[in-house]
Amino acid sequence: WFENFENYSATNIDTQSEDWMGWDNVNSGVDITNNLGFMSNQSIIVEQDDDLIYMFDPTINGGSGEVIFYMYIPTETGNEGGYYNMLHDYNAADSNWAFQVLFASQNSGEQSYVDLENPVYFDALYDTWVEVRHEIDIDNDVINLYYNTEFIASWVWSDGSTGSSNILDALNLYGYCSGTGCVGQALYDNIEVCGFNNNTDI
Repeated sequence: WFENFENYSATNIDTQSEDWMGWDNVNSGVDITNNLGFMSNQSIIVEQDDDLIYMFDPTINGGSGEVIFYMYIPTETGNEGGYYNMLHDYNAADSNWAFQVLFASQNSGEQSYVDLENPVYFDALYDTWVEVRHEIDIDNDVINLYYNTEFIASWVWSDGSTGSSNILDALNLYGYCSGTGCVGQALYDNIEVCGFNNNTDI
């Protein structure tokens, strides 16, 4: 599955797609932008409190594969940052989160981090498109995260916020961030999911 947002109008995404939806079926607030994309003209911009969900249908529950996207954090004010998570089970307030990643603003001087039992910190990049890549091996219960081709962390895939699970159910892009004075604003493009099919390796 691949999404580069080139076939949308530069308005709210919810009304143009059955694949993307707002959290708990409320409008996501996410718009298509036609003035900045990764190797293209269009992307999506997720601003403070926007909340966009992509549900994997059917859910992914075996094999190994990758979830990749490109992310751009602007520095129009220097207070912009970002956030995303993946879910074992999306069910609004009763969801089971697999993990979440928080990106600090440039002005905060703080590091971004993967929110694990022992958080893993890293430095975000700004005003450039950065590849965020997840190698997920469900059968061997491990996930590896790479940011700008650099290895960031590895942890147990089945760990969840409300219990253990081997399912990849949804991707959530949320208008939030970390760091003092941070305001959620990030762009996303070229979102790709590959592998997993018939439980075969990528």
